[in-house]
Amino acid sequence: MEFIDDILSRGIKTYTPYSLSSPEQIKARLADIRAQGYEISANMRNIGVTGIAAPIFNADGKVEASISVMGPTDRMEPMKEEWVRLVVQITREISAGIGYRGDLDRQRR
Repeated sequence: MEFIDDILSRGIKTYTPYSLSSPEQIKARLADIRAQGYEISANMRNIGVTGIAAPIFNADGKVEASISVMGPTDRMEPMKEEWVRLVVQITREISAGIGYRGDLDRQRR
């Protein structure tokens, strides 16, 4: 948490009315992301844009990278669950391929 506190102490830039604007909001969001194993972000950086992302874990269980897909919200929303399933499936496969043997079920989809 020290790393997160350090980053948040530098100030929070907002881009849209939907952007998270307080350290408490961001920390709560990060906890939710960790719990579900992926993130869906809509309208936070650009109005009308939705992104879905999931982490790739290395053999030591640390996040090595991530994969995300972004697109216009009106096109992403109808297939949101399918996009989540695909992104999580791909990150699970890559994680396993680079040696991660932890609990891939932490990514719930």
